[in-house]
Amino acid sequence: MTYADHVVVVTAVSERETPPALIEIERGEGLTGREVTLRVDEVVWSRGGAPRAAPAEWKRASTGWRFTGGSTSNRTKMAMRDQPRVETGHRYILALDWEEAKCSPGDEPEPAQWHTLGEGAVVPYDNNTIGEGEMEGRHLQATQPRAETGPDMRLEDQLAGLSADDLAKALNAAKPAQTVQPGSAAVADCG
Repeated sequence: MTYADHVVVVTAVSERETPPALIEIERGEGLTGREVTLRVDEVVWSRGGAPRAAPAEWKRASTGWRFTGGSTSNRTKMAMRDQPRVETGHRYILALDWEEAKCSPGDEPEPAQWHTLGEGAVVPYDNNTIGEGEMEGRHLQATQPRAETGPDMRLEDQLAGLSADDLAKALNAAKPAQTVQPGSAAVADCG
């Protein structure tokens, strides 16, 4: 998580469906996504030199439903394996990173935006407990922190059953990751 600009506690406050692509509708099968609005309740940790303050609110693309049989109403709820679906009413801890706008010759420009860092960057946090809450669309009970550690053990697993304060202590004690200095990446100016 030390690759992040900020680690925050959020509450999923609302969602809206995002329509499938026209080609999926014509084919009769595809995906309907969701855009979930997240309210930032607490900034747990920030990287020194982060390019901007954590947002107060953020809209995030999330998995929705798979539809088949030629109808978007014939659908099945989707979730990524070992990942929260991010559902309204639940709380999560997220590792956020700010990504500047990107422009590459021949490609559509990508706007500047917040994003999560990837696998393990979204952790259930209902009842102020790491590992408790929604996971894969189901409710997960937190387990006690694990005594064993190792190179493959995730921080989420080590701190299961503890609080964001415990996470902040662990992040403050961690050796910072190497970061790319602003302007050092070969990205075209969108201006």
